[in-house]
Amino acid sequence: MHTTPSRTVPWRRSAAVIGVLALALGACGGDDDASSDDTDTTEADDADTTDTEPTETDDTDTTDTDTTEVDSAGTDTTEADSGDSGDDASSGSYEPGSIGYRVVNSTDQTVDVYVRTTGLVEAFEAQMGVEPGVVTDFFYPPEGGPVVVTTAGAGDATCVATCDHILSNVSAFDDTGDVHTLLLHDAEGRVQTFDLYEDAPADQTTSNVMIAADPSAGQLVAIAIDLTDADFGLNLGYDGVAGCLDSVNLDASMLVGGTQTPAYAYDGDSVDVLLYANDDRECAEEPVGGPFTVEGGPGTRTMLILTGSPGDMDAIIVPFLNSVEADASADADSGDSAASGDAATAYALMAEELTLQIGLPAAEAECLAPYVVDALGVDVALVDGELIDLDAADTATQDIAFGGIIEGVEACEIDPAILG
Repeated sequence: MHTTPSRTVPWRRSAAVIGVLALALGACGGDDDASSDDTDTTEADDADTTDTEPTETDDTDTTDTDTTEVDSAGTDTTEADSGDSGDDASSGSYEPGSIGYRVVNSTDQTVDVYVRTTGLVEAFEAQMGVEPGVVTDFFYPPEGGPVVVTTAGAGDATCVATCDHILSNVSAFDDTGDVHTLLLHDAEGRVQTFDLYEDAPADQTTSNVMIAADPSAGQLVAIAIDLTDADFGLNLGYDGVAGCLDSVNLDASMLVGGTQTPAYAYDGDSVDVLLYANDDRECAEEPVGGPFTVEGGPGTRTMLILTGSPGDMDAIIVPFLNSVEADASADADSGDSAASGDAATAYALMAEELTLQIGLPAAEAECLAPYVVDALGVDVALVDGELIDLDAADTATQDIAFGGIIEGVEACEIDPAILG
């Protein structure tokens, strides 16, 4: 699972960063494999849950989602995975769009994930053989194009009519942000997609919209749409904390269940989450689920996707791509807290830059970022709370960043081909 304690910033693509990464690629070598690898239960009428029972399609969008335009300057292309899948996916390249998607497979079947163009339909392999319980990396389809999920090995990802093998076909509409997590789940024998908007505008109110990050506390969002035998919802509590907890984004009486997405705050760097029966209003009886450990701390957000049923429950834990950093001033009396806060902020912003603009998987970007920042020095990498603009940096500074990348690629065991 990826952990990326970063904040949303409208970054533009840094040509210098791309150039430095290209140099690192040449220096490190590598192959071409870029693939990567848990109430009142009132069904929320405003939640967009896509029924993805195979139907005829004309390649129109299948979810009520929106698009937020971001600056995607640059013409980098992503090479399609040319693995032998036996289908008609292109082995060429495409220019990634501005909207990022990842898939959480909460079904009981293995699936293949593609990105696809609009108009003259062309499909590109994104991640093949995604097994149950797996969370994919983020993918950036061609601008306006969808993410398409098929049954594993089915091929024909360009199908637009009588497509029984296509389980999901999702693209974004206006005002839902540029970071989407697509939760595939089973519903009465059919696969449905719950599109979770990680960074939608604040004026959006559907259950698909995730809570904004809080610099003073960690937050988790409990998602129980795939949970069975819990029709009346569940109470939520923390191990070692007396009583049930109230949601910080919904009505205090709202329980965990259905398409609701209640969020809960916690102190410290981690918390152990417990689920309790609907009628256990004091959360004093035996838990029916957990403990599930959520990590991240102040400024971070995490999805706790519950699976199974009460008494036999599991969870898929998915950290958000973007969060904000804890307010360093809150610990101003601790002496070195400001410095450590600046370093953490620089690490997070560099990781976000590597993920959002270069396409590096979040976990690898988080590992690589400190090497780049430490090579530059925090006081150079972070200027007035903003990440250094390598486009405007001198050659010596870019060379230093290059050295950090070389060291980090090796230490983090990153396939250099991904940087291309």
